[in-house]
Amino acid sequence: RYYTEDGGFSTSPATNKSDLLPWYAAMLTAWHVKDPVSPKEISRNNAIETFQKNRNPFIDHPEFAAEIWSTSSAPAILSVTSSTSTIIEIDLSRYVDSAAAVSVSNFVLDKGIGSPVAVQWGVNNDISKVKLTTAALQPGTTYQLQVKNQKSINAVAMKDTTVSFTTSGVASVSDGTFLSGFSLGQNYPNPFNPVTTIEFTIPAEDVTSLTVFDLQGKEVAQLVNRRMSAGTYRIPFNAAVLPTGLYVYTVRSGANELSKKMLLLK
Repeated sequence: RYYTEDGGFSTSPATNKSDLLPWYAAMLTAWHVKDPVSPKEISRNNAIETFQKNRNPFIDHPEFAAEIWSTSSAPAILSVTSSTSTIIEIDLSRYVDSAAAVSVSNFVLDKGIGSPVAVQWGVNNDISKVKLTTAALQPGTTYQLQVKNQKSINAVAMKDTTVSFTTSGVASVSDGTFLSGFSLGQNYPNPFNPVTTIEFTIPAEDVTSLTVFDLQGKEVAQLVNRRMSAGTYRIPFNAAVLPTGLYVYTVRSGANELSKKMLLLK
């Protein structure tokens, strides 16, 4: 904001007047990618606009950060969601090239689905997002999606990547039981002091971990790390030895991974 207006500013270990030093910009960018925009932040941004008549552009367009500070970095997939049985949305960390993004052969689903029937470059005018229209997907089912030949708008190539996602709903299995999809709930209570509970669901038996990190990405607690059967689990977390602050908890099971934030308030 204060570029060219910072003559009277002092410096710090992280800044040269109003300019971020490279190490600091890199750290903030890493945090930005690991801590995606939440519904609460969107709601707060909307509320602020009614009073200040302006908005935080990095809430509306988190990909702006990479386009400013990480233009040499390749696009990365931030999330894959299935909003309906035939629509998949891919959110990337950078603006992506339109020609590569709209080629249906650059996207391949497993379980016999294959390539989508259509690809839309940009969702709601955001060209870091791609929308796929596919054959009907089964509810409560985990799919593998291969994404190939993508590149940023300044031609930085992305490695071919395979990601997994789980459709909403319930899927039947051969023994007549039902498994819900992979999910991670918000801890309760939140904020908390010092004990809270974290709930997650895994759709199939696999090696599963539940880990807590501080905002510098340092692991501060490993709550689970073992092979677990399909089902829903509620894991208590006692943060008595940790200082007040915002933390990130991540559940991983097989190829699936989800993260959420929680606030320890002493």
